[in-house]
Amino acid sequence: MIRFYIGIDQTGAVNSKGILKPLKICIYDLKKQTVQFKKIPHLDWKHLAILLDFKICRSEVFILVDSVLGLPQKANVKKKSIQNLIQMTSEFEFNQKPFGMQTAHHFFSQFISNLKEQPKRRVEVLASANSLFNLHPFQKNISCGTFRIWKDLSADPSWYHIWPYQKLEKDKVLIAEGYPSHYWKSIFNLKSRNPEMLFDKLKPNWQKQLLQQKVLTDQDALDSFVLAWSAHHFMSSNKLNHLPDDISEGWILGL
Repeated sequence: MIRFYIGIDQTGAVNSKGILKPLKICIYDLKKQTVQFKKIPHLDWKHLAILLDFKICRSEVFILVDSVLGLPQKANVKKKSIQNLIQMTSEFEFNQKPFGMQTAHHFFSQFISNLKEQPKRRVEVLASANSLFNLHPFQKNISCGTFRIWKDLSADPSWYHIWPYQKLEKDKVLIAEGYPSHYWKSIFNLKSRNPEMLFDKLKPNWQKQLLQQKVLTDQDALDSFVLAWSAHHFMSSNKLNHLPDDISEGWILGL
């Protein structure tokens, strides 16, 4: 049974010079009915376990991350699995830079070098989401943060499995792709990512916790909260068992 629902927002996790910044995360403890806002230097089990409890079973943890976890069918991936693609980031650099906009762009561009136009996954079309392959504008470019998440995950693939590609495995953390902008609208019924309006939607207990941790002016932290909240929402409504017809491209949970 899932106890910890973790939302991870990767916006700004790599600066314009390709230097890593901590990932902002929100931990929703279902048992204690608490949320905590933290930062971790890397997405790995070592740092998560420190924040949770080393006695916690990995299968009690569900992470919903604002990161693309799949490539379009039209991309030239030669039937590589998501695990294969993630592992390819491990040693990849551009101009001796292991992270950053140009590094991410050159990594993902290798999969569309023979295509006339940048492809999108079906779920991205449904969500009106930006393409992973867009180079500009930098602040809205999902590839930079996605590359960083993939590289973090490439260090040790043994502690997690990714929805919807893999069946749930014992003693592994479940990771799924989330889209916070969509959840602000679909779950909280808000037309925009407005902190005050989100605050008004919450029960007093959650309002108190957000006020105490002073996150109402931090858009990225609020996105991580929305992701954690949505992870619990989708788990309790059995959405993870509603698989898309074709899982080869991955999927945004809740679409």
